[in-house]
Amino acid sequence: MAIPAWLSLLIGVVFAACARLVVLDPCKRVLSLLPRDQSDGLVVRPSALVVATQHCSGTSSTPVTLVPDPSGYCSENASDYSSIPDWYISDQSDADALTLTGCTSFGVNIVIHNNTVDSIVLNGVQSISSLNISSSAALASFQAPNLTTINGQFTLYDLPNLTTVDLPALEYAVIVDWSNLPVLGEVASWTSNATTSTLSIRNTSLLTIAFSGPDSSQPQLVDQQYSEVIITDNRYLESISLPSITYIEDWCNISGSDGYLQGIDLSGLTYSGAIFLSKAPMELWFPKLKSVIGTFSVANSPDLMGLDLNVLESVSGTFSLIGNHDLWKLNASSLRSAGSLVLEDNRIPAFEFPSLTTSTEISIEGNFDSVDFSKNYLWFDGPVNITSLSDILNCTALDKIHYYSIDFAGTNFNYTCQAIPRGSKKDYAVHFHQQSAKSARNTRIIVGCVILAVAIFLGLLWWWRRSRKRAAAAAAAARENGTAESGMELPPTYRRTGLVGEIPPAYKANADVTETNVGGSTSSVQSAEIPNRVAPGEPTPTYEENGH
Repeated sequence: MAIPAWLSLLIGVVFAACARLVVLDPCKRVLSLLPRDQSDGLVVRPSALVVATQHCSGTSSTPVTLVPDPSGYCSENASDYSSIPDWYISDQSDADALTLTGCTSFGVNIVIHNNTVDSIVLNGVQSISSLNISSSAALASFQAPNLTTINGQFTLYDLPNLTTVDLPALEYAVIVDWSNLPVLGEVASWTSNATTSTLSIRNTSLLTIAFSGPDSSQPQLVDQQYSEVIITDNRYLESISLPSITYIEDWCNISGSDGYLQGIDLSGLTYSGAIFLSKAPMELWFPKLKSVIGTFSVANSPDLMGLDLNVLESVSGTFSLIGNHDLWKLNASSLRSAGSLVLEDNRIPAFEFPSLTTSTEISIEGNFDSVDFSKNYLWFDGPVNITSLSDILNCTALDKIHYYSIDFAGTNFNYTCQAIPRGSKKDYAVHFHQQSAKSARNTRIIVGCVILAVAIFLGLLWWWRRSRKRAAAAAAAARENGTAESGMELPPTYRRTGLVGEIPPAYKANADVTETNVGGSTSSVQSAEIPNRVAPGEPTPTYEENGH
């Protein structure tokens, strides 16, 4: 059956239309820039309709209408305001089309993603939702002389020939993400007054990175809080200036380049998430940093000689210094707690942590002479490895902490403290030679008991001797008085001379001769005449003879 001619014509038209839809870019969108109505007292702009090709991934061809308001803000006239349209710039005319609206602020995401455009100037635009310039091999220059605010992400990515970025008025971007810009050496006319909340700059040739905020010489009225800071693989970077940052929520990762990086200014940083620093400059100073929630790490920095953390009090993760071969000066005098302590291959001669009282793991290796913790560091909460190449390490204080951990805290983690110079197997460290603190306690108890017993014995001996002396004195007094304790009358005590006023006894001048028979013989004893010792002028007393 033959198909009617009119039906064949209709089918052909349908197929042609479908073929045209397939050939055309389904993401081609029409951006209508409507003129302002004179009845509102606003200026009428020429060019009532500007058409631009939008390179997107969607399938909608619905036109996007930007309606200017009296404040100079152009936004999409759509029911869903949460969806912000992309405005693609493939040449300078696409950028100039925005200027024709008379607006200075736009609720659009500006996208430059083109391999042929080599230069773009965004004139008259002060504020946009976001700016994404990426994978544009020919682009060498981007300028936005009036741009002050980017309310979203500012991306520069994979631009191998980009040498000029001129943003003299930029003050704020929510996210700054620049990477793979191998020939970008500077941001022209950069005032360094810009701020952001997330900063990531990687693989560029920038000499200076500075986000110091408005009038950085004056005190900041509002603390600047960043989500994260990432600055790595910038081969010629000499200076990083971020003095207005007070708080970094997630983490900070900064890596310099050997011999180039001269300074890192984070002088306002007070609290931070994890901090990772490598290839650092000669001196690092954090004058306000008090707390790190996470790891604090400085590693592989051959130029670093001094690290000053004089107010740092706590690190919830690992406090790590590894592979800093010229680092000889460390100030961590306020550090009270660290999740773990890892200090390896540095040049620090003496590790001093006068405030440290707790750390779950300790590993210190290198050529050092001493390790000192706070006197309030009572016991170890995890394994300890302290190994020095020096031959004068004193492990006495650390050994005592270890024994205390075993006997009183009830913990017995792996513990090593030794000093073994290169080429030697002998441990030269000075150690605390006591079996255990419990044995010492028992010894102290025994010694105390012995001392107490000796004291009691000496006390009793003293009391006994004192009692004897008192008894002897009492007996002597009794004899002096002529009365014994039993009441018997004793002869008078012999004295060579009498007392003053005392009358001596008188003896009979001519005593009878007493004969005594001794062994059958008879002998006679005549009484001797006793000289009169009576004082002159006094009568001589008479005594009666006593029978014998």
